[in-house]
Amino acid sequence: MRPDGGVTAPSGTGTSGPGSGGYSGGGASNGAGTGEGAGSGGASNDVRGSNPDEMRKTAAKWSQLSGEMQSLSAESKKESDFGLVKNAEPSHNELSGAASQWSSGASTEFDGFRGKLGNAAGAFEANEASAAQIAGQMNNG
Repeated sequence: MRPDGGVTAPSGTGTSGPGSGGYSGGGASNGAGTGEGAGSGGASNDVRGSNPDEMRKTAAKWSQLSGEMQSLSAESKKESDFGLVKNAEPSHNELSGAASQWSSGASTEFDGFRGKLGNAAGAFEANEASAAQIAGQMNNG
């Protein structure tokens, strides 16, 4: 998630646009902003926080990546038999353990993204429903 409320897809293929104006923490997705300072420019492959369906699709991608990291974590825990080359075994096992921890950490992080995106989509829909109800009451009152 970006500070401006947008969500960058996990593929990471977006590119930043040139910033001009805006406050240092943001700028519009096209890089334009208002006020003083430099705008940050936006990613071209992003999902805006105003579309709960797209947020859920992106959350599903993060969930898939989390599962892939869990698989890598389990795979890297496997120890190998080095036969006559026993000198390499301790280094291999140390590296395998580190890779397993890194993959497990990535899985946890990605799952956190999924949860935050799902919560944000639900909160947006709840806010929209509340606003629609208030608007209806104002029109009828």
